[in-house]
Amino acid sequence: MAWHPLFRLRRLAAVRRLAAWLDRPVRRRLPGLAFPIWLRLGPNLSLLLASRRSEPEERALFGRLVALQRTRCLWDVGANVGLYLFDFVGRRPEAEALAVEPDPGNLACLRRTLRDQRLERVEIVAAAVAERTGRQRFQSDPVTGATGGLEAEGLVPFVTLHYGMAVPVIEVETLRLDDLLDGRQPPDLVKLDIEGGELPALRGAPRLLSEVRPVLLLEVSARRDETVALLRAAGYRLYDARTLQPDRGEAWNLLALPSEGPLAVEALR
Repeated sequence: MAWHPLFRLRRLAAVRRLAAWLDRPVRRRLPGLAFPIWLRLGPNLSLLLASRRSEPEERALFGRLVALQRTRCLWDVGANVGLYLFDFVGRRPEAEALAVEPDPGNLACLRRTLRDQRLERVEIVAAAVAERTGRQRFQSDPVTGATGGLEAEGLVPFVTLHYGMAVPVIEVETLRLDDLLDGRQPPDLVKLDIEGGELPALRGAPRLLSEVRPVLLLEVSARRDETVALLRAAGYRLYDARTLQPDRGEAWNLLALPSEGPLAVEALR
């Protein structure tokens, strides 16, 4: 989440205590969603206070992608509490969706929403994506939920304290993106937002990128040059997800279109 009302204030002890007290589930209908979803009151406070201000360009682009390519299957990798996932379900109730999420608090919210809405075409995978299948340590942000990630290749500096709070560190299952293809419908669209783990995740997806060729909507928050080089070598055209202009090496939020695909960026503008 790019914006959170407590983000700059979380250095204060009183704010940290407040955030811990607020970390409880609530059920709310957010603008743009067809039904209420479960959220975490503290970490998802920005969605509750100002959901329309949360990634408006990316969410508008997501809606256009789903409509124009008539998406049959979405993979939401790093689903959090499911803002994009449940947006998709509301738009395409007949389609398939897969949510991949390692954080236990977020998983609890996703599962409660699925039970409430009886969403039989949505599958939740409790894991993180990585370059290799196995298990790794995962560190979450206890105040804003915005900076959690795997301990992998130095991407996340694991520390004992985070702004004065004990850091929750758990061991989670890791899967390659290619592992997720086995026995499932391949995705037309992949949303990837995993707080710096994009490069290892894409390194674990040679089959996905070479054979399935989905459209990718991703945030690249670490090792940008290497991630972009990998996607270009796989035959993807890259655009700034906010402006839809060709990537010039500055945007963190990217749209990646297969070079041979029928979807033209001009149709999305």
